[in-house]
Amino acid sequence: MQQGYFVPVESPTPPAPRKRKVGAVEMVAALAVLVVIGVSTYVMLNRLSEQVLTIIATIGCAAGVAVPGVLVALLVMVKRAEGSGRREVVPQQQPQMTQPMIMMVPPMAMPQMQGPQPAVWDSRPVERRFTVVGGGDGEWGE
Repeated sequence: MQQGYFVPVESPTPPAPRKRKVGAVEMVAALAVLVVIGVSTYVMLNRLSEQVLTIIATIGCAAGVAVPGVLVALLVMVKRAEGSGRREVVPQQQPQMTQPMIMMVPPMAMPQMQGPQPAVWDSRPVERRFTVVGGGDGEWGE
C-alpha cells in the first residue's frame, strides 16, 4: 500500500461583519424627531383639557393592547403561507365520466274530491256597524 501525504485544506474564512457607523445626518434626524416629540407632548399637556387627555391615553392603551394580537395573527398567517408552499402537488386522477342513471316518473293525478265542491267566497261588500265605546259628547280627552 502506498503512503501519501495528508494536506489539510483550509476553508476560506468568511469576511468579518462590517459594523455600520451612524452618520451625522442620521444623528441630526433622530435628534430632530426627539425634539418634535418633546415639544408636542409639552404643548398637549398644557393646552388640552383633562377629558381630551384621557381620551388620547385610552386610545393609546387600546392600540397597545391590540398590537400583540395583530402580531400573533400575522405570524400565524405567515406560517400557514409557508406551510402551504411546502406541500407537494400530487396530480389527482380524473374520475371516469359515466352516464348518470335516468328515471322517468309519471306525474301523479290529483285526487278528486267526493261530495260538494268548496264554497266560493262572496265578493259583495258587507255592511259594517261600529260602536264607539267611552267618550261623552264627542269630545276627546274629557
